[in-house]
Amino acid sequence: MLNNLKIGTKLAVGFGVAVVLLLLLSIVSITNINSMDSNMTTIVHERFPNTIFANKYISAINEAARVVRNYMITDDPSVKAQEKERLTELAKIADAMTDSLKAGMKTDKGNQLLSEMTSIRKGDYYTSRSRFLTAVDLGNKEEATSILFGDLRKAQSDYINKINEMIDYQEQLMYEAGAEGDAIHSFVTTLTIILSILALIFVVAAAYVITKSITKPVIKLNEAALRVATGEL
Repeated sequence: MLNNLKIGTKLAVGFGVAVVLLLLLSIVSITNINSMDSNMTTIVHERFPNTIFANKYISAINEAARVVRNYMITDDPSVKAQEKERLTELAKIADAMTDSLKAGMKTDKGNQLLSEMTSIRKGDYYTSRSRFLTAVDLGNKEEATSILFGDLRKAQSDYINKINEMIDYQEQLMYEAGAEGDAIHSFVTTLTIILSILALIFVVAAAYVITKSITKPVIKLNEAALRVATGEL
């Protein structure tokens, strides 16, 4: 087939095939690199920040617990007012953390955990804390103490446990994304090596075939010219 083609056409075919192989190699590499980049983006901009927000949430809860303790201990009305104001500020921080977590949650399970955590916060936790503050304001320290070490402690524990469950889930997702990135890296490396070897073999083989198809007629023509020169007509 190649013998019927012109030399320029043969060279064009050879270079064309080489270019196609290089393009294929580039497309495969770029596609998988983009997949790896997507995994890294998910880890850096979604899952890792979610663990940070969740840990800040726990810090706010712990500070709220100290505020509640101070509210019970002090008898100074001005200090009580400051502590109550601080609880309001911490509630705003918790709202901001909730909004940040909602924006970063991209899975059904993550949103479910966030919903369960919010239900505990606005349900048992806020209810028992409000009862505690009311008991302190009424001077009923016995009841306040009972709530503090009973319903409020349990609600706070459930609250924090749910946040820790959310953190564990995000860490699991980060691990899975990292493992997927490693798998993609190994696949791309192996595929690139295989395609490079195949491309090299094909290009060398094509170069050999094309060269032979070009030089063979030239050799025959040269041999014919030599015969004519020696008088063999």
